[in-house]
Amino acid sequence: AVVSTQSGHYCRGTTVIATTLLIAAVQCYDQYTKCNLNFYNTYSCNYENLCLFGCSDNKCWSQCNGMGAVAWDGPEGTCNNEYGLVNSIEWCISSDGPAGGCSSDADCVAYKGNSCSGSCSVGWSNPDHSNAIIR
Repeated sequence: AVVSTQSGHYCRGTTVIATTLLIAAVQCYDQYTKCNLNFYNTYSCNYENLCLFGCSDNKCWSQCNGMGAVAWDGPEGTCNNEYGLVNSIEWCISSDGPAGGCSSDADCVAYKGNSCSGSCSVGWSNPDHSNAIIR
């Protein structure tokens, strides 16, 4: 809205501020409701904690926060959904998995919220994504 002031000047600032706030609110909503957008259609997503997960080399894995934790201001226990060092995610082997290992991401659904069995890989390579269940 354009508003005339007593001095005859016009104000457009209200519209600009309102539009900026609306865009920021939409971006914040997406930031805390989706898994890492850099890999959104590549890996399976655990919407409960915003962590990617899957099966690679017969082991269940999950995204984790290593270096990405420094810049992540999301809810406690969720994964940084913007981090991607050299186009790689941070991930770890899950603390548990199906007896005999996994052969697809579907085998790891029951274990997708488990903790890491070791350290969080800052990763120069990503886990295999050929068996992803895109949700």
